[in-house]
This record gives sequence, structure tokens and C-alpha cells, in this order.
Amino acid sequence: MSGRARNAFRAGLASAVSPSYHLPPMPRWVRYSLFPAAIAFSALFIVLPQTGADATIKITGSAASSSFSPGVLSVSPGARIAVENDTRATQTATCLSCTERTSWDSGDIQPGQTVFVTLPDVRGEFEYGSRYDQNLTGRLLVGVSSEASPSPSASGS
Repeated sequence: MSGRARNAFRAGLASAVSPSYHLPPMPRWVRYSLFPAAIAFSALFIVLPQTGADATIKITGSAASSSFSPGVLSVSPGARIAVENDTRATQTATCLSCTERTSWDSGDIQPGQTVFVTLPDVRGEFEYGSRYDQNLTGRLLVGVSSEASPSPSASGS
């Protein structure tokens, strides 16, 4: 059987087979455009896990003089806090004024790392700081409005 006859035979078999249920081929402009890249990029955000943090505390500054930002944070009881270390030193976010029932601790937070802490379901005002830097402190107002507890700078004026 010659090549031409073989191709005609195959073409005849292809037309005798039931119709294809595949989608028609994509137009060339779609196939080679940014459209597929945009679809893949948007799918990435759907797949990524959500942090679910109610608030974020950043540790900023240098290793010699770090600070929590914001220094005073108001959250609801049981809130999930993200603590980001934007310094070059290992830090922690540890409750300093907590009782055994209300204590929480982030553990070591390496430079560039984010750690999540879930607070106890207790209202109150809590001082927190780092175990490695005694000057690094902040205050959490859990279920307490900031108007009820004015900051020292506001009460001095």
C-alpha cells in the first residue's frame, strides 16, 4: 500500500469514528498571550493558605534598638496575632504580666519569620516583651477599648 493510499485509508477511518468530544483548539492569540500566565497566577492565590490573623505585630529596628509596631494594640479575646520579626536578631513575643491561666508565648522568632499566637479568651491589659531584649516591650488591650486606658503621652497633655 502506497503512502497516499495509507493516508486516504486513515482519513476514511477518522471520519467513520464517532465525533470527538474534545474542545476545539485554542486560538493562537490565546495560547501565546499572557492569558494562561494570568490564569496560573490567580490560581496560585486561591491555593495559598490564608493567614487568618486578626492583627499583626511587627518587630522592627536594629538588633541594638528594636521596637514592636504598633506599641499598643487592641484586639478581641481569643484573637489570632501574627508576629513578624523584621530585625536581624532572634526575638520573642512573650506575655510579661500574665498569670498561668492567661499566659502566651510566641517562642523564638528568627529574622524574617512570622509566628502566629492565639490569645486566651480573657479580657485585660497585658504587657509583652522579648526574652532576649529587655527594652523591647509592648501592650495588648484584649477586649478593652483604648479610650479606657489612655497612653502615658496622652495623659501628660
